[in-house]
Amino acid sequence: MVDMSADSHRFRSAPEDDGWLPLYEGKMVQAFDHRAADVVVNENNLFRPARQRRLQNPEKASPDRQPQWRHYVKVDARLVLA
Repeated sequence: MVDMSADSHRFRSAPEDDGWLPLYEGKMVQAFDHRAADVVVNENNLFRPARQRRLQNPEKASPDRQPQWRHYVKVDARLVLA
């Protein structure tokens, strides 16, 4: 689990090398659905730039469809909470 405010210095908008993983945000998932939504960023929205965009059923049905991530984080054992 990653704290979006305390750990934000660890985030990147693209992976820089090996060992970077996409970061799922809570707005991207729902109970029993890990492909509920993408994150869409509107830089003009000062207070809440990242919003969810719910995926439609045809998008979910495609096995090649990848989520649109906002951040990547370096794999680091210190970020994993036991």
